[in-house]
Amino acid sequence: MDQLADEGYLKRLDGRYALSESGLHEGALEFAASFDELTRPTHGECSADCWCHNSPEEAAACATERADAEHAAHEH
Repeated sequence: MDQLADEGYLKRLDGRYALSESGLHEGALEFAASFDELTRPTHGECSADCWCHNSPEEAAACATERADAEHAAHEH
């Protein structure tokens, strides 16, 4: 813990430690990199820039459209 504080990732506060601004930033980057594979859309899911993110109504319409397409694919 002392090494992380010496490197600027932690702040020492009354015998305790807290993340510094750089610790929060680096932690967020590490978290994003570690879970990148888990946060990507899976097959058949929308991407972050899909039109369905514009409103709850469009999200419901997109989900219905995807479900209908999946159902049609399994009928053949």
